[in-house]
Order: sequence, then structure tokens, then C-alpha cells
Amino acid sequence: SPAPPPRADVAAAAVTGTIVLSGGGAEGDVGDTAAWSYRLYRKVVENGDTDGDGVVRVAVLTIDASTSFITDYFEWIGTTLGIPVDATVYQVTTQAQANDPALVGPVANADAVFLKGGDQGAYYDQWNGTLLETHIRTVVETRGGAVGGTSAGAMSQSQFCLCGSADLISADVMTDSHTSYLNDVSDGGSGIHTDFLNFLGGALVDTHFTERGRLGRMLGAMAKAAQDNAAPGILGIGIERQTGLSIQGSVAQVIGNGDVTFVQQTAATSRVRTPGK
Repeated sequence: SPAPPPRADVAAAAVTGTIVLSGGGAEGDVGDTAAWSYRLYRKVVENGDTDGDGVVRVAVLTIDASTSFITDYFEWIGTTLGIPVDATVYQVTTQAQANDPALVGPVANADAVFLKGGDQGAYYDQWNGTLLETHIRTVVETRGGAVGGTSAGAMSQSQFCLCGSADLISADVMTDSHTSYLNDVSDGGSGIHTDFLNFLGGALVDTHFTERGRLGRMLGAMAKAAQDNAAPGILGIGIERQTGLSIQGSVAQVIGNGDVTFVQQTAATSRVRTPGK
């Protein structure tokens, strides 16, 4: 089928607060201030109290069943910084729940949102275009709140979101640059969406990057996104597990135990997408 027309109508959101992207992996223990996750996640808390009520309220969003660890972790981080933190998990598994004011209404009053790991395709399918997404945008775009996420939660924030739920690996796209694994499992269209959160403009994020050998996967997704959207300047960001980025404006700080890989097409780059090759 022909490629969709360029999405010239899609622009990245205006973000003035801190963006935190984690490559995934187990967080450190409460009490360990040397842990990679403490050094990274504290950036969410340090973004501050946006409504002046004296408390940094963190809305932790997930589709899967969740424990209280991550909320306890953010509240402990607050104690180490002398900043009162109130963290709450919102488990939102369906579009109906994502449009339920009784469930997701309090998200609009948060100072920060944090998306847990899981399946970014499920986040897209169940949260895109809902009241929950509107409230997330209120926090991040209107009030300058922080936005963070780990693994799928980090990938969901990029303007070019690889969130089609297909089990794509590097071997698939290196064998066939038009592999069906680049399509969306739900509707067969492109698995790279530009109509979700869009907090990280011009970027495509992949996680667990070195551990799972995802350079080929990211290059293939970037090539498709660039071709489909007439956007050759896409910045690919591959983040290793237990590693992350804290982004403020145009400055990104790498924090953690591993590497972050940045890839971008240049004038000297050849981009060739031949079906079956």
C-alpha cells in the first residue's frame, strides 16, 4: 500500500518542564542514593511544585497491575531532598477508564506524571485521544510539570512513537525493511504514530537498547518514519537499561550505568528502503 501523506499538521508539544526518559531495568532500593534510578528520577521531583500548594504530586500511570514500590520510591526521594511528595498510581486499562473523570480527573492536579513500563502500543490504543491524555497535557504543557517514563513509558513520549505492539526485533527489519512487524497490530497501518503525546519533538526513542541489540530495529523504524512523514531529520535515541536522560530545553544529561546512542540522518547518509532487503 502507498505510504501515508506527510503529517505536516503534527507538531511537538511545547514542554517547559523536565523530561525524564529511562531505558528500563530494575530500579535501586529505597535508601540507596547512589543508585542510577535515584539520580535520574530525582529530576522529576526537582522540577518542583507547579501549583504552589507545598507538595509535589506525582501521578504514576500504568495499564498493568502495580505495586506501591514506585510511589514509595518517589516519596522517599522527596524526603532526601526535603521536598514533600505525594505519589499516586492510576491503573488505566481501557478507553472507558481513560475517559472516566472519577478515575483520571485527579491527574490534572499533578505536578508531574510518570509512565511505567509495559506496552507502549497498549498505552497508545487505550489512552490516545482520551480525557487522560488531555490531563497529562495540562500538567506538562500548561503548568510546566515534569514528565517521566521508563521503557515503554519513555518510548511513548517521542513524536515518532514506535507503538504498534508488534514484536519487532532488529533481525526482522534488517532482513526486510518493509517487514509487517513495522505495522500496527490493531489496524494494520503504520506502527509508528505521530498523534500521541509528542513531548520529545523530532525524536524516536528506543529502550533496553544495547542489552536487546536494537540498533537495527531503531534504524529501520527511523527510515520508515522519515519516508512516511517526509522527515529526514528525525533523531533516534537509543537508551540502555538502567540508564536515562534528563532533558531540559535543548540540553540532555545522560544519567545511569550504560550508554545512550544518538543517530540522525545527515547530508552524507544514504537511506534505502527496498522491500525484501
